[in-house]
Amino acid sequence: MEPVKFLYAADLRLDRPLALGEGACGMLEPRAGDFAYEATRRLVECALSCGVDFVFLRGELCDACCGAKAFLFLTEQMTRLSRAGIGSYILNEGTPLDARWLARFPPGVKWLPSADADIVSGNRSFSPAALPAPAPLQGLGPEESGPRGALLVTLPDSPQNKEPEKEFIELNALRWERCELDVTSIESEKDLAASWKTVKNGFRGREREPARPVLLHLKLTGVMKERSIFYGEDFLRGPEILMKKLNADEGTRKNFVLADSLSDDTLSPSDPPRAGTLLSDFLEEAAFFKSGIDLRVGLLDALKERGILKHVAAAGATPFIENMTDADVESLLKESCDMANHWFFKDAEGLK
Repeated sequence: MEPVKFLYAADLRLDRPLALGEGACGMLEPRAGDFAYEATRRLVECALSCGVDFVFLRGELCDACCGAKAFLFLTEQMTRLSRAGIGSYILNEGTPLDARWLARFPPGVKWLPSADADIVSGNRSFSPAALPAPAPLQGLGPEESGPRGALLVTLPDSPQNKEPEKEFIELNALRWERCELDVTSIESEKDLAASWKTVKNGFRGREREPARPVLLHLKLTGVMKERSIFYGEDFLRGPEILMKKLNADEGTRKNFVLADSLSDDTLSPSDPPRAGTLLSDFLEEAAFFKSGIDLRVGLLDALKERGILKHVAAAGATPFIENMTDADVESLLKESCDMANHWFFKDAEGLK
């Protein structure tokens, strides 16, 4: 048997709107529907350049409210494949398509009634149910973050005991990502601009194709020393002020990186430490202390550093600690961890 190679994509979702947040809505809303079209166009270009035997599409082709534009576009793209001798198998699992539009598709398009129907290419037969469907071709919101695209599948020339080869190819025209920005060291507008530039350059550096833009859900962490740097003088104005500041001059770039939505998980310098932070610090110090060569020396150093020995009335505290066995210090460390576990998790499940 000859090996068979095909491109497998799911959920084109033409004309489905993007779930834009406050940050990118004003900039992208007029062309929010273009990205699914561009991703589909890239899919066809990939099929042509890879010389596949056929393209298999499944899932939702178009939004239920789509108009003639989506059908004409699909017909045009399928015709490009047909003229290149590349067949198309389509399993539409979304809104039923109007028969008047189905008649416009080229003869090379085969419509599958279900996932159990076989695809026949040359002298090979393949069931779509044998492979799980890939993620939707184009992410529509932050819950669909990360690379999106299609699978390039090669069926081996000898099917016995051989799995199909699968290669993921990123084809999305817009990528959603999640990002955290630690603001602890930001003390001026200049610091904010530099930190944000580093974030954007990091995402742009990942791209092999400079034209693929990114929308970010940005989470602020750390200690926010001066809120006016981020939100302006009037805090009640909300995060849109910050996103507008971060997104300035980005909308005109092809490979833009925009803050689309924002969450603030920061502390102010006057806030009390959170239980999770205290616990993390305690366990980190406990692990460091336990890793010391001499546990008794480590205990003495810790008590001296914190000035605790100055407040101990008994003059024999130091000799007492120095005479403790390693087992005694281990027991003391365990009791401290148990106490921390109780106070940090007394209203939740205990630390395992």
